[in-house]
Amino acid sequence: MEKVDYDVDVYEDVLVKEDDKIKKGKVTVWNDDVNTFEYVANVVSEYCNISYQLALSHAFVIHDMGKSVVYRSQDFNELEYIKAMLMLNALTVTID
Repeated sequence: MEKVDYDVDVYEDVLVKEDDKIKKGKVTVWNDDVNTFEYVANVVSEYCNISYQLALSHAFVIHDMGKSVVYRSQDFNELEYIKAMLMLNALTVTID
């Protein structure tokens, strides 16, 4: 039987094969001492097109773990757009 490496992916909340993640870029939001949970959840929900509840879960992960992957795409322009919108709303964001 082939051994498969898995990694917990907070964004999808499932186990994902490492090989499946290689081709996708991701937008990561980092913890800060300024923004509230609710504010982060509202911004992430609006620009990442996810439910407020899921965005709130990301906000708690950001607080507890220091970061959370909030968006994935193979389209670099899309990643740049999401990053720009989140940064315009005072979130600390990187593309990985």
